[in-house]
Amino acid sequence: MADTGEKDTETTASGTDGHSKEALAVISMLHECGIQEFDPRVVSMLMDVQYAVTSKILQMSSGLSRHAEKAQIEAEDVQTAADMLGVLTTNAPDREKILQLANDKNQQPLPQIRHNYGLKLPNDRFCQLQQNFVYKADDSYQPMEMQQVTHQPHIIEPPTQVLRPEHVQNMLKRRAPDDDFDS
Repeated sequence: MADTGEKDTETTASGTDGHSKEALAVISMLHECGIQEFDPRVVSMLMDVQYAVTSKILQMSSGLSRHAEKAQIEAEDVQTAADMLGVLTTNAPDREKILQLANDKNQQPLPQIRHNYGLKLPNDRFCQLQQNFVYKADDSYQPMEMQQVTHQPHIIEPPTQVLRPEHVQNMLKRRAPDDDFDS
């Protein structure tokens, strides 16, 4: 019976499924945010971030309490350190305020395009961008008549001699030096 009591205290101290109390708190926060499926490594990453932020706040609050020559860290020191680090504050404006600013900005018309907007070129007589030739139409031009080309296919007849493999091998061999090429 003592064994079951020890197991109960171990499961409450270390949590269910081998998780600590801190890990269970992070898991419950994820469930409250509507996140049901997540990688188990996410819990340890969030706990690392939580530890880093908490230790940074406590180090700064310890420095503030030492500067004020206090014996212990007080809640005011922790609040001041959190405000200095910007941990608990959000600087994001409300959605309604952003929409109001966007509507105000969109109500203003765009500035008119200036009449002298664009590429500045000199007068046409000074530009060399004009054509420098004159096209003359030739009256003697007559279109060619279309002629129908009749093409008769050329049929290749098969050779009368059959080429055998031994002929090919003999053709690839070199002739002996005593052979006469003229004969």
